[in-house]
Amino acid sequence: MIFNKLNIGLIIILAILGGSVFLFEANNSSETLTSLNPKNIVQIKIESTDKKPIIILKENSRWRIVKQEISTYANEEIINKILALSQTDSIRSFPAISAELFKYQLDNPKLILSLNNLEIKFGHIQPLNNQRYLQIDDTIHLIKDDFYRLLLNDQEYFIE
Repeated sequence: MIFNKLNIGLIIILAILGGSVFLFEANNSSETLTSLNPKNIVQIKIESTDKKPIIILKENSRWRIVKQEISTYANEEIINKILALSQTDSIRSFPAISAELFKYQLDNPKLILSLNNLEIKFGHIQPLNNQRYLQIDDTIHLIKDDFYRLLLNDQEYFIE
């Protein structure tokens, strides 16, 4: 009799825990970082505090790196990785309050990526879960940190 009550109690506790996990997952469902369609992106600009900006333009369905003297083709595989950022999951987002941007190193970002006219500022990383803070307009997003190191490469890295 005691075991039956104990089993029923354990089943109720498991049901409550299972329901709360389901509700937690439903409330934290991720959304894409931007509404941009990668196929509609025609300009990529990478600005880093310690390097010259890298400008990559789509011309006749090919990507070209624009240099001061010459223009050269860009590596399509690498460009596709950059374009994937536009559709990556935003794990969490919240309003950007200018007085608190320093907490996320977004007051003076070391890296800014522009896709067409959309500016994405890169802040610091949460080392425990490998997620990085990004700012787009008045919103701060938290994403998996798969893009920062790629974007910090020198211009030659992007050449075909």
